[in-house]
Amino acid sequence: MTELGFSHKNAVQAILKEIAQQTENLTGLLLFPESPHRILPVNPVHDEADRDRLLKALSKVRSDIEEMCREFNIKFPPLPLQQQLTNMADYLYAVALNLRPEQLLGYGELTEGEQDKIKSHLARILNDLEEI
Repeated sequence: MTELGFSHKNAVQAILKEIAQQTENLTGLLLFPESPHRILPVNPVHDEADRDRLLKALSKVRSDIEEMCREFNIKFPPLPLQQQLTNMADYLYAVALNLRPEQLLGYGELTEGEQDKIKSHLARILNDLEEI
């Protein structure tokens, strides 16, 4: 086992966590492409061999992450579900603020009606996110 300094260990841990989360997201897309919970449509992989190859590659990434965690004594403490949901909702809230009409000025002028409709939808989205 190799011992990293505190700052390097924290940086590696944060990067590996992001890779692990995205790997889990990709695995979910491959296993459940037509989930009724999806907003964004996904075309499923029709070639089972291709799907299996991708799942195998993602599994190898997971194994590599686990091996690296063992090598550098990195642990991911379980995050309480409510805290994880709150973190994700906070992130989504911050991203949703980019829908404000004044944030969209670089794409051209919006009519007052368009601005009002965007503001109305955004207010509902932000309110819904606050309930999480």
